[in-house]
Amino acid sequence: MSVLIGGSGSTGSSLLRRTLNRHSEIYCGPETSLFSKQELYDNWKRNKHRLLLRGAKGLRDRGWHIFNGTNLLLEENEWNENGLERLIHHSKDFQSFAQAYFVKSMHAKNKSIWIEKTPANAYSFRDFKKVFTNAQCVHMFRNPYDTILSLTKRGFNLYYSTAYYLLNTSFGLRDKDACYHCSYESLTGDTQATLTDLCAYLGVPFEKSMLDTSSIKYADDPTRIGEWSFDETSEVSKNPSKFNVLEHQEKMVLVSGANSLCIDLAFAERYQLRHRTIKDLCKDLNYEFHESPEKTNFTKDKLKDQWTRFSRNYPFHFFRYPIKLYR
Repeated sequence: MSVLIGGSGSTGSSLLRRTLNRHSEIYCGPETSLFSKQELYDNWKRNKHRLLLRGAKGLRDRGWHIFNGTNLLLEENEWNENGLERLIHHSKDFQSFAQAYFVKSMHAKNKSIWIEKTPANAYSFRDFKKVFTNAQCVHMFRNPYDTILSLTKRGFNLYYSTAYYLLNTSFGLRDKDACYHCSYESLTGDTQATLTDLCAYLGVPFEKSMLDTSSIKYADDPTRIGEWSFDETSEVSKNPSKFNVLEHQEKMVLVSGANSLCIDLAFAERYQLRHRTIKDLCKDLNYEFHESPEKTNFTKDKLKDQWTRFSRNYPFHFFRYPIKLYR
């Protein structure tokens, strides 16, 4: 079985990744950014030679987050550059490459299922299930206000953070019945029941070892990022809402920002998105929506973001730009 995890950043997907990797049958290693590249689904033979390139020549992430290239040369995944170049050259299609890439790690760790977690995977769920056989997708989501707050603590501005959550979550919910949807609140609040249900979806039994945070340590990413207070390697436990303890003025700044953006109608229709606003997402995901009497002026932030994407030849820049400002 092949599985992707995706969704907005700061929704607990790294926590879920570490937890699943403790299962005796599941290998869920570091982020590779492999499956968020549209060109690989569209034309593998034409674009596979760019897999190891970074910077301007690297494959661009599909979606909101700006990232060029992949992270395939990771020690945990057992590959070196020469071996990977040979594999790329001999792989006839995307699926055969991915299977061979992960099989090496699975054999080394005696696992039978591979799972890859990258937030931008949410944009590729539909293509992944078309191209890969016996494929499943897991969408990770969280309260929008807590997520946006967490993203700003990690160094993103309010405009970028709101658009990040809005787009990734909307794409994750695009084919709602075709994915398993897991909330951060259920993962941290009712951990064993949530993992038992997810394991049943993946066709494996729940194992108590998944809850043992001392069994596996990871060196591929830090436990804390910037001002972000949550340590993803700590014991899985219920984490109270950080948004709820903010002062009123701080809350309203975030709420105003969240209510000032929507997904452009033409963009939503083109990609068959069913949600265009934070309000739409709150309603579908059963989170409280907070009204705001004022809107945040994001004009400069939007123009700066559009120019950044245009200058880097990125998807979704001035043309087909996904975000619209409420007036």
